[in-house]
Amino acid sequence: MSRRLPNLNQLRAFEAAARHLSFKEAAEELHVTHAAVSHQIKALEEDIGALLFQRMPRKVKLTPKGKALAPDLTRALNMIATAVSGVRDDALEGVLSISVAPFFGNRMVLPILAEFHAEFPGIRIRPTMNSEVVDLAKDDFDAAIRYGDGSWEGVVKVHLAHNMVAAFAAPSFIERKTVPLSLDDISSLPLGSVINRSRHWIEWFTSQGHDPGNNLTFIEYDNKARALDLALAGNGVALDDIHLMETEVAAGRLVQIHPYVHKQDTSMYLVYPDALSNDARLRAFGDWLAQRLAARPSPSSS
Repeated sequence: MSRRLPNLNQLRAFEAAARHLSFKEAAEELHVTHAAVSHQIKALEEDIGALLFQRMPRKVKLTPKGKALAPDLTRALNMIATAVSGVRDDALEGVLSISVAPFFGNRMVLPILAEFHAEFPGIRIRPTMNSEVVDLAKDDFDAAIRYGDGSWEGVVKVHLAHNMVAAFAAPSFIERKTVPLSLDDISSLPLGSVINRSRHWIEWFTSQGHDPGNNLTFIEYDNKARALDLALAGNGVALDDIHLMETEVAAGRLVQIHPYVHKQDTSMYLVYPDALSNDARLRAFGDWLAQRLAARPSPSSS
């Protein structure tokens, strides 16, 4: 039986854009231009005779038909990748040494590595928790998972996760207050921060149209774990990614004290040298990790 299927590149472009709800991020994942993704999706829509995205000035939204197609297409492409990897003799074997930002790595990468190893038994991931920015050209790492704006040169960049931050505090710290706290209340409290990143608090306030003035009290630490300890000890407020805080919130150690979730301009990326752009192991790990993290429930944000 003959099957008339749409162009595979068009399907891949739509599937990536549907996961990210962004043509730009789909282009980054597929290593093509924004215009190429837009063209591929337009061609797919014309081929199947259905509008898949609603285009708006600064964002895109899936139409009902797009929502119906996206999850099935993700499963189909994963099945194709798995089928092909099952008959490859050599491309998906070996050890990958990955430098990982400790806070993100301990909470979001290490807990799911067993799933990757089960799906790709020939690839072994050797993670090293490292707060320093490594030089992939000189240091003994195949890749790194890092936080930033994606403006690095000479590397392949795989977008993994947006930073979606909210304010958290221990229940003991706010026991005499009513949640949600007002922005004025929060601005009067000790605010935990990593050194040189207190601007993230200011962005969180101002993105809501609130001017906190010059009276904010920042308590700065040299890493995210110590900044979080301030909140866990009941001595202040932490501004952190809501996915990274799931364990503390579920255990009752922290409470989100204001409903606003801010999507920062920076994200987590897997990066590796352009010279390794054709390494099937790195492509498999990057694609798998990006899809696995994208499958998490998406919070509402402004």
